[in-house]
Amino acid sequence: MDCEIDIQKTIQMVRSQRSGMVQTEAQYKFVYYAVHHYIETEKKRIEAEQVCYGFCVGVFCLVLKSFAKLKVEIRISYLRTVAK
Repeated sequence: MDCEIDIQKTIQMVRSQRSGMVQTEAQYKFVYYAVHHYIETEKKRIEAEQVCYGFCVGVFCLVLKSFAKLKVEIRISYLRTVAK
């Protein structure tokens, strides 16, 4: 993820709409923990998608190669039949 997150500014904005939000140290820690957890979860999801995409592309290439080989073998077999 390539973005800046200004937690203090965000909390100030929330407070302007909901007075009394995020007052204690424990609440601040929870906000930072939640943001950190979200970022880590997104990183893992993106990495998993990239791995899956790479795997799927690899499998697709293998299927295409196998199909091409099968098509060639069928063509050769057909030509042998016709040549008789």
